[in-house]
Amino acid sequence: LQSIKFMPFHQSVSLKMIDKEKNLIDVQKETSVQFDKTLLSSSNEEQHLDHQREVFDEMSEFFASDEATAEEIVPILEFLCKRILSQVKHSRKSSKLNILDIGCGTGALFPFYVKAAEELDVSISITGVDLSPRMVQAAKKRLRLLLPASDSKIIEGDFVALAKDGMYEDRYDCAVTNACFGNFFDGKALLDAKASSLKPNGKLFITHPLGKSFVEKLHESDNSMVPHLLPQKYQLEEYANLSQMELDDFTEEKVAENNIYFASLKKCDRM
Repeated sequence: LQSIKFMPFHQSVSLKMIDKEKNLIDVQKETSVQFDKTLLSSSNEEQHLDHQREVFDEMSEFFASDEATAEEIVPILEFLCKRILSQVKHSRKSSKLNILDIGCGTGALFPFYVKAAEELDVSISITGVDLSPRMVQAAKKRLRLLLPASDSKIIEGDFVALAKDGMYEDRYDCAVTNACFGNFFDGKALLDAKASSLKPNGKLFITHPLGKSFVEKLHESDNSMVPHLLPQKYQLEEYANLSQMELDDFTEEKVAENNIYFASLKKCDRM
């Protein structure tokens, strides 16, 4: 289990055509090859993080634009965020939910969290974490517009390293990685860090609006950016059995003509 590595992409985006010819896969690949990858190694975490940071900084303007979330993806993101908050509200039995959005990018999910919270009659605060300074700048701007009077915040840095320092311990009702799980260097280390951030009965989510087949295409196109695939159900079951977690939900289903990926694990309230 220590060697488990997973993969999707960094933001919740679609295959919408850019400049009428190039899709997101092409843009990611072309951006990535601008940077020197000769030193990249699956065993060198620092180099991996540097490469991720450079590429997503370069792509931040696109991700902050309206083009990044195509019209056909909106109902999927609405579905994902409402499903997340519905499960957390039921599990935590609370009307105030603290959301930890890991690899939040420019804050693509933020407006959908807000909409879902209104529909479910709960209040929320959002803590977003991202490695890319430019992504963080855009996320802060979006968060100020959506939740100006809340205690929400955006943090720049490597989530796993920050979690090891105890920065997030037992603080959150849910921890979400949407379309970014596989960009992390070590899948198990990320799961451990997410679990440590949760309150008892808090929930850990791994989601992707375009599902595992899209992730496989990204992996084939540029495995320096997306070196691993989304976790399979048995892998999450193995992880849950070895930790204080329960696999609550594992779904690969069609929503708005796209096959989504949705997994959730609950932190058990036990010693």
